[in-house]
Amino acid sequence: KPQKIRDVMVAMEDRIRSEEFETWRSSFVNEHVDVFTFDDENKLEYTDIHRKYEAKIEEFMVSALPPECPVEEFMAQLPGFLEGPGAKDEAIGKAATTLLEASDFEQFRNMMLFTKKEREQAGPNSEQLLNGVSINSAQADGKSLGVDHAALMDMCAQLARSNDASGWEECLKLDWMRIDRRPVEADRRRSPSDIYLRGVWTMNLSFVECVDMMFNLSDLRKEWDPNYSGVRFPFGGDWYGSDTVVTSVDVDFGYLMNLVMNGGRPFTLTCKNYRRWDVPSAGSVTFAMVPWDLARNDVDRNHKMLSIKTGTIEPHPTLPDKVVMTTLECNTMGGMPSWALHWMLRATAPSMMRNMESRYIANVRAKGLTTDLTPAGIKAGTRPQTKVAPNKSSSCSVS
Repeated sequence: KPQKIRDVMVAMEDRIRSEEFETWRSSFVNEHVDVFTFDDENKLEYTDIHRKYEAKIEEFMVSALPPECPVEEFMAQLPGFLEGPGAKDEAIGKAATTLLEASDFEQFRNMMLFTKKEREQAGPNSEQLLNGVSINSAQADGKSLGVDHAALMDMCAQLARSNDASGWEECLKLDWMRIDRRPVEADRRRSPSDIYLRGVWTMNLSFVECVDMMFNLSDLRKEWDPNYSGVRFPFGGDWYGSDTVVTSVDVDFGYLMNLVMNGGRPFTLTCKNYRRWDVPSAGSVTFAMVPWDLARNDVDRNHKMLSIKTGTIEPHPTLPDKVVMTTLECNTMGGMPSWALHWMLRATAPSMMRNMESRYIANVRAKGLTTDLTPAGIKAGTRPQTKVAPNKSSSCSVS
């Protein structure tokens, strides 16, 4: 019966979110994490370990079944329930997502690699190891470009107009993008590991489309950004007409990554956003996202995940249907081995950007849903509909 199937699914979700499951998961990860390496290859060993992981998850799920409901009977009735009575049930959608994500191979591999990275950071000389999601040292005082967003925006805009490679070391190069690094100047450095990371991306989007993809925080964003859940404006304003505004954006990286990174809770990322139109040249835009502390209404100098990020979007100099986006950030990844930095960059930024672009083209451009968020478009009356997310407890936030 539908109610019984619903109760079982919710009970299964509770089992996967239980303290008992988390204790087992942590032990399993600790036992197998050293097998995983920072390269692009999905080794056979990974598959074998994942199968053991899946088998134990199935045990937890089956343990939620009441005695009068055999596994075979439940599985036979489940598809019809999900397509029928459960299709519009929010609790069932949430439970199904949790159960699917708990056994997903990509999430499993990402969980293992994230845990391995965290271990390396916690070891001896951790300041010299991978610390890409921390900006504590880069934000220690106002002289650091990690805090001075205006200086970082100026530098990004200048780099967008220059082909000067002096002092920059290539980290990653593909046919449509490259990422370089350079040490932060000695008088601005708070750690020997402080570096600039510069990215140059050729996007298969027009200027208006790229601006829409990067800045749009309406519900339509879910069409190309699967991690986006909603937005709030703690100090008022809006994201489309305000070129300086604080936003609290809810993001969901999936059950396993949320579990490892934030105790199973989704994240709220709070930033102060800046945009400078026609910088460095007419028809371009330079922007910055600065981690923000709501209580102090100031830069968050101890953010767990974010560094200050800046970017410049310009029309491609020769291809009218493309743009060039230059990105720049200051972080403490300079002490990590070159191979590890290469893997991290290859495994994250390019795939994320390419996937967003592909989904935008398929779900927005192809349907004629592009919103013109340029000053001309806003002046012409663009007013996207934004569903403001409800306020959340700070205990569920890393803002």
